[in-house]
Amino acid sequence: MFKSSPKSKSSNPSGSNPSGSNPTILQKLHTNASKNPNKIAISFYPTVPNTSPLPPSPPNTIFTYKELLSSVCALSSRLSTSPHSLPPAARVLLVYPPSPSFIISFLSLLQIGCVPVPVFPPDPMKLKVDANQFQAIVESSGAEVALTNTEYNWGKKIGTFKNMGKALGSNLKWIVTDTSIPSDKVFPLPSSPPSPPSQTLAFLQYTSGSTSLPKGVIITSSTLTHNLVSITQSLNTNEDTVCVSWLPQYHDMGLVGSYLGLLYCGGSGYYMSPLTFIKDPLSYLRLVQNFRGTHLQMPNFGYKLLLKRALSASTNFDLSSVVHSINAAEPVDHKTLHTFLKYFTTFPKTSMKVSYGLAENTVYVCSSGSNVIYPSPTSSTLKIEIETQIKCWETPIPNRKHYVSCGIIESSSPSKIDVLTVQDSKELPPLHVGEIYVSGLSRAAGYYNVESDDFKGEVERTDGRNEGGWLCTGDLGFVYEGELYVTGREKDLIIVRGRNYYPQDIEVTVEEDLLFRQGCSACFIEDDEEGEGMKGGGGIGDSVVLCVEVKDSKSIRSTSSSIVKKVWSKILQVHGLKLSAVCLLEPRTIPKTSSGKIARAWCKKKYKSGELKIVKNGKGVFDTEDGEVDIEEGAVVEGDVRKSFDPKKASEIRAMTEGDIEAKVKEYLSSLSGLPPSEIDRDLPFTGYMDSMSISQFKGLLEQEFCVDVSDGYLFREDCCAAKIAVVIKMGEAGDDDGSGGTEGGEGKGQGPGGGGGGADGPALAPPGLCCSVS
Repeated sequence: MFKSSPKSKSSNPSGSNPSGSNPTILQKLHTNASKNPNKIAISFYPTVPNTSPLPPSPPNTIFTYKELLSSVCALSSRLSTSPHSLPPAARVLLVYPPSPSFIISFLSLLQIGCVPVPVFPPDPMKLKVDANQFQAIVESSGAEVALTNTEYNWGKKIGTFKNMGKALGSNLKWIVTDTSIPSDKVFPLPSSPPSPPSQTLAFLQYTSGSTSLPKGVIITSSTLTHNLVSITQSLNTNEDTVCVSWLPQYHDMGLVGSYLGLLYCGGSGYYMSPLTFIKDPLSYLRLVQNFRGTHLQMPNFGYKLLLKRALSASTNFDLSSVVHSINAAEPVDHKTLHTFLKYFTTFPKTSMKVSYGLAENTVYVCSSGSNVIYPSPTSSTLKIEIETQIKCWETPIPNRKHYVSCGIIESSSPSKIDVLTVQDSKELPPLHVGEIYVSGLSRAAGYYNVESDDFKGEVERTDGRNEGGWLCTGDLGFVYEGELYVTGREKDLIIVRGRNYYPQDIEVTVEEDLLFRQGCSACFIEDDEEGEGMKGGGGIGDSVVLCVEVKDSKSIRSTSSSIVKKVWSKILQVHGLKLSAVCLLEPRTIPKTSSGKIARAWCKKKYKSGELKIVKNGKGVFDTEDGEVDIEEGAVVEGDVRKSFDPKKASEIRAMTEGDIEAKVKEYLSSLSGLPPSEIDRDLPFTGYMDSMSISQFKGLLEQEFCVDVSDGYLFREDCCAAKIAVVIKMGEAGDDDGSGGTEGGEGKGQGPGGGGGGADGPALAPPGLCCSVS
């Protein structure tokens, strides 16, 4: 039944085996379980109560090192024996909601020599998109078995999952693993962990597929060990480390950086679901404050969202324990860093560390960036001329392009990860923009069953040496004073009449307006003169398209032509670029990857095929008698727009008594929660008895049946209950709804400021734990 793993079509990494002198993750786990058996290894909070101090996480969500290793061994024994009998080298999908079950299964597969393949669990609310990605990974990896837990196994059998057919891998054998955890978490431990050969395939890390279908990055035992050693050394982690994270477990930054890196250093980790973070960002800071978190990791939008919610709630936290806080995976904005550090006064300024990494180098490349360069107006996109260089906590220069350092290049450190910028196979001098090349023992072995030259870069060094085996990242940047600055993504670079434009710069400009959803726009070349060889959203040509999601499509239809003209004018004012089309899209429809990054190539493809859900296509509306639109003062419309409802129906609703409204509300709440109306506590928050999918459905009912519009996050508040919502319906609006329920997100192969957008947006559309995708 099971197939052995075929040999990769890419070259193996060069160099010696670092595992010879450094222990593997399993060896470290055994050592830590022996040395500190009763120390908390991982603690997972499905929800974070607003209490101080926080209570322990629920049973089966908290594991000491001994309990974790015991659970790993119990599951290993079950998977390797009848009736499952998984053979060594079998590729096995991990399809889990955020939970400890994921990391237990990952380590268990390593223990028996199988190959874990972490994937996102398909989201029932956008099943077609996620199912296609899921099926692509199933076919690429050749996996015949999928591991999951009781919660997801139940979820995929109901609702919109019923007719998934092949989409969830109809030929897959599904194994539910959380029933393997002993009730007392005690299982006989082996005398020693396995010692796999250095080039053994450890796991497949599938890329998020921002410019193409997902590809499985081959992570061997030696590359994983080397990267974990690099992380430990560079981040100064040890047994006193306390990691607090909400990052997705299936993503490289979450898996290697937040979970395996924590277990490798022997510290303690406190975790929550990305969905929980999106619904209640401040719950994350409660975890950090309560457990004195030392090491944090998140994209730039996470810091922005924390700041927004803290300002809205007029609250603050003691974050003085933080030692190293990574900001990576998307463009980093100096203003966000400065404002965050200024507001959270106890957060040590020097703890903010901008970083860069990518799955093709296991995850980590460099960190500890804090410098910001403001180029002079005379700078080109190929040669940077510095006008000002300051620290990220210093006051930003308003309305000026800037580059934030992504980290210190540690080519001379024991971990030795070298970084260059290259053009035409030649190393570039400082401040010259080129493709970023990476070398070192963390470099992956290639893509699984895919031919690629990305791992075979040849470089002529400035000292005359010729070197091979470099990883060509596809990211653009420059080096200055031993630090790396990322400027953009090569495949997304837009070239118009010889001038280069980075799409994220254009997208950020339009997203400054309150009419549009942040992190939900894509700029690309419609017809690339070089053909489709770049496979991204970039290229050479004159037809530049900007697609952007609006917050409310109904209310702007009558003014949509005016809006697209003003967007066009704004981009011309700020960037000197004439767009050929501005497309206003329906909310939550722009293509994104499983890790939440804008997929410009997919957006371009859907635009050209007519598959985008367009409110207004502004193509051709910019022509006037003189061939241009006049640039107006205040080019982009600002303001908050509310939905409009049938006046007659709204009047009838408002005429009802609050008691009658509340009774009607309870009927709908009963149909969604399964509770009888009489058992619904009028003062109990909705989050106390409904999952996020049900709450999102109730929001739709408020609009359809009660003619009331509230923000995406309003119903997730702790004070939002049946009694309160009845008052809101009677009044016709929520006077205390400041719109802070929205979220912001931000692409690229790499995880640095120029690596592109990513993150989460919109309401939580899946039950907590049912889907850990934040896209």
